[in-house]
Amino acid sequence: MQKLIAYLVVIAMLLGSFTQSSYAEDASKEHDKKVRFIAIYDDKCQWSCGVVKPLVEGLKKDYGEKVEFYELNTSKGKISDSTKLAKELGVESFFTSSMAYIPCVGVFTKSGKLVKEIPAAKPKEMYVKFIDKALAAKN
Repeated sequence: MQKLIAYLVVIAMLLGSFTQSSYAEDASKEHDKKVRFIAIYDDKCQWSCGVVKPLVEGLKKDYGEKVEFYELNTSKGKISDSTKLAKELGVESFFTSSMAYIPCVGVFTKSGKLVKEIPAAKPKEMYVKFIDKALAAKN
């Protein structure tokens, strides 16, 4: 089922790329100013997603305004909003490829480069390691 959703998202993004608005480009540039932490999850994912969500809340408190945190939900009825946000953030390929590994986290530098894709639930220290690496990156 997740693969089918991933394929549908790819098709939707390909179709949408022909009509990309300047709003999405402006939003992408605006979000490139900070390190981004993007968590992908599904409402049906109880155990491992339930482990990641409290870790993300703790990281938000630890990093404050230094890092932008986003949650992209792949649940039915919410995936279109998440796809739109992923496109605005310029992370649609990460979003699409990561849906097979829910939950999945991506840490991006200020310039939008993916530092690390972290599939499944991991210890908080791993997330901290890659956020710090993204904060230290020159580009």
